Amino acid sequence: MFKRSFWVWLHRWAGLSIAGFLMVVSLTGSILAFYEELEQIINPYWYPVHARDTALDAATLAERVEAREPRLLVRKIELQGFDGTTARASIR
Repeated sequence: MFKRSFWVWLHRWAGLSIAGFLMVVSLTGSILAFYEELEQIINPYWYPVHARDTALDAATLAERVEAREPRLLVRKIELQGFDGTTARASIR
C-alpha cells in the first residue's frame, strides 16, 4: 500500500519529534532536582539567616513555629541541612 520510503520518512520524523520532547522533559526534570537550591538563589529574602547564641532542640523549635502561626502544623524538622543551614521546618 505505502512504499518503504514513506515508512522510513515517517519513522525518522516521529523519532526526531519524540527525541525533542524527551530532551525538554529531561532538562526540566534535572532542573527540578535542584528546586530548593534554585529557590534560595532566586528569592534570598525568603530565607533570612539570624545568628543565635543558643541552640534549640527540635520540640522547642516546632512549638515556636506553631505558636507564631496557629494554623500551621510542623511535620518535619531538619536540624542541619547539607548546605550549612541550621534549621528548616516542613509545615502544612
